[in-house]
Amino acid sequence: MNSEAGRNRMLQLHRHAQVGGCVSGIAHDINNLLGAAMAYAELVTYDEGVSPDSVKMLNNVIEGITKCSALVSSLTSISRKDRMDINLTSPEQLMNEALVLRDYELKIQRIAVERDYQSDLAAIPADLAKLKLALLFLLINAQQALEGSENKQLKVSVGNTEGGIYFEIWDSGPGMSAELAEKAFDPYQTSWPDNQHMGLGLYSARKIAELHQGSLDYDAERGFRMFIKRDNGLLNLGH
Repeated sequence: MNSEAGRNRMLQLHRHAQVGGCVSGIAHDINNLLGAAMAYAELVTYDEGVSPDSVKMLNNVIEGITKCSALVSSLTSISRKDRMDINLTSPEQLMNEALVLRDYELKIQRIAVERDYQSDLAAIPADLAKLKLALLFLLINAQQALEGSENKQLKVSVGNTEGGIYFEIWDSGPGMSAELAEKAFDPYQTSWPDNQHMGLGLYSARKIAELHQGSLDYDAERGFRMFIKRDNGLLNLGH
C-alpha cells in the first residue's frame, strides 16, 4: 500500500468516524419525532368519526413508524462509543436485526435471501452491538461479492453446534480463491481497487468473534462461518 493510498484510506476512515459520531444525537431527535407522530396517529384511531378504512391506513402508518424506530435503534446500537453491552440474546434476533439494516440494499440489488434457522436456538452471552456489527460486515461482504452476478442469492443460517452457536453467510458469487482466502482476514486486504473499501470488515469481524471466544473462517462450499462459544465468560464482565 503506497503512501497516497494509505492517506486516502485514512481520510475515508476519518470521515466515517465523524459521521458516526453524529448518529446518536440525530437518532435521539428522530425517535422523539417518531414518538410524537405515533401518539397523534393512535389518538386519531380512537375518534368515533374515523372510518374503518381510515383506521386501517392509520394502523399502517403506526406499523411503519414502529419499523422506523427499530431501524434507528439498531443503527444507534452499532455506532455507539466503544463500550460493552453484554446480555443474553437470541441468535435469531441478532441475525434478523443485521439483515434489517441491509434490507434496502438487498432489495435494490435484487438479492434473494434464504433464512435457515434451527428451531431450538438457545440464548448466548454477547456484546450485542459488536456481534451485530460483525454480522453486518459479513453481509456487506456478501453483497459486494454478488455485484455483477446474474444469479444473486444469499443464504443465512443460524444453528447450534458443540459448545456454542454458529452463524453462516453464503452467497452465490464467484467465491474466493484459496490464495485470497488465506489473506482475507488480514487488515487492509481488499480486492477492490477504489478507496471506498478499507479492507477492515473481515478482520474486524474475526476479532469480534474471538472476543466471544469464537472463530470466523471461510469455506468455498458454505461461505463464512462464525462460531460463538456459549460459555464465553462475557456475562461476568458485564456485571
